[in-house]
Amino acid sequence: MPKTPSDLLQELSKERKKKFSDTVLQEKLKLSTQQIAELEKGNLNFTVYPFNYYHAKTYVGLINPAYMNKLIPHHFEAKSQSGNSSLVGEDKNEIDFKKFFHKIKKYFHG
Repeated sequence: MPKTPSDLLQELSKERKKKFSDTVLQEKLKLSTQQIAELEKGNLNFTVYPFNYYHAKTYVGLINPAYMNKLIPHHFEAKSQSGNSSLVGEDKNEIDFKKFFHKIKKYFHG
């Protein structure tokens, strides 16, 4: 029995290979090969929250729906915030939108 969401995702990756090809899984999850690989390694920070939680929940639902109750949004939220420290505000619970919009503006406008 898996102890953490990471353990669960790693365990289900073995079962997934018996049920779905990489191409079929990409189509169903709408994720890249790299994102799926990170998800199957148990990396909860493969994308930002709430998308990491949504994709993991969809993945588990496809492979073995009996484990869906093992995924808790809080685990994904905490990992996502720790992975994006440059965008997290001083109180660590809010995104610093000035930094966020500045980064987005730089991306689109050079």
